[in-house]
Parts: sequence; C-alpha cells; structure tokens
Amino acid sequence: MTISQRVSKNLRRAREARGFTQEELAGKAYVSRQTISDWERGRTEPGFDMVAIMADALDVSFEWLVGDTYNSRVTSFHNLGIGG
Repeated sequence: MTISQRVSKNLRRAREARGFTQEELAGKAYVSRQTISDWERGRTEPGFDMVAIMADALDVSFEWLVGDTYNSRVTSFHNLGIGG
C-alpha cells in the first residue's frame, strides 16, 4: 500500500471516528469539501503540510495518518476509541 493509499484510508477512518462530515473537516483545514472527498478517494493527494493540518484537526499523529509506524497507529486508535 502506498503512502497516498494509507492517507486516504486513515483520513476517512479518523474523520468518521471523530464524527466529522467532510464539510466540517474541510472548514478546519481551510479547503473545500470536494478536496477532502478527493483525498479520501485517492483522486488527489495532500501535501505533507496538509497532512499535518489534518492530523492536528483530527487529533491523530502525522505518522499514523501516513501509516508510518505500528506504535503511532496503536496510540491513535486508542485516542479515537476504535481499538488498539
């Protein structure tokens, strides 16, 4: 799985776990709802600066959002209350 695919998957998982709509997350990141949709579907990919903004808005680590390490996933899943 590529970084882009991991970001797409994890972005959606975190957004849904937080109970945000795409529109709400878009407002927190100062992008359009369509941009969030495109990122979640893998049509386009956010730059690392936007990944950092998304991680902050969703209260997950940058590393978890890009699927970098096992420990960051466990910590973030625990923070989201979705296992770990």
